[in-house]
Amino acid sequence: AIGALRVRGIPLPPSWRYGCLSFAIDSPTNGPSLYAKSDANFSVPVVLPQWSSRQLQRDVINTLIDDGADVNAGQGYTRPIQVAVAAGNLTAVETLLALKPVMARWKQNSYVLMQLPTHLNLQHIREAARPVTREYEAALTSIYHRLIQHDSRLSLWWDERENNLVHWAAKFPPVFSQSFINAYLSLITSHGANIRVNLITGRDGYGRQLPGSTPLYMAAEHGSPCVAHWLCRQLTAEDIN
Repeated sequence: AIGALRVRGIPLPPSWRYGCLSFAIDSPTNGPSLYAKSDANFSVPVVLPQWSSRQLQRDVINTLIDDGADVNAGQGYTRPIQVAVAAGNLTAVETLLALKPVMARWKQNSYVLMQLPTHLNLQHIREAARPVTREYEAALTSIYHRLIQHDSRLSLWWDERENNLVHWAAKFPPVFSQSFINAYLSLITSHGANIRVNLITGRDGYGRQLPGSTPLYMAAEHGSPCVAHWLCRQLTAEDIN
């Protein structure tokens, strides 16, 4: 089953569609886990009530799955495991990691599990770029370490333009602390994410590749000082010039 949320009185079709499992995933740090359509251009965050215990949540998720809930329902970052990551919910992440149909998706680039949470960098979400709490950072850090422990290849994601996890972090607004960014980038680069790769911007009329952008260039372009600071401590002068 697929469902969606919208603010009362809004007749517009929803932008975010979720499977029933996603509605069972709360945020232990009282952050948003789902989003509701509010008007033609924006969605608003929805904070679900917390489960009385993590074990109860695990039992509910497993019961829904046993009764036929689609573990991959939704699209992109509305799929249950990506909702769980973005919500900072380690219990839900671990429950879903145990399911083979979930982990089969990452090979198709359908799941970019090690990305910084997409919802914090979307212009059509109100208050998306507000600084996050230290509790949320700690929850995300635990989840990223758990994901790497499960499959270290998750840090090697890139798209068709060779846009990797470091590029993605460089494009983020400054909502995370320097200490969190340091830990995150150290984790993904220690498992293969490249800090020097150029982003492919396209080809000219002769089929030649156009110059690309390094993560440092993108951090400067998008105003990500924490990412730029970390990169400058890792790169040589030759890398920068």
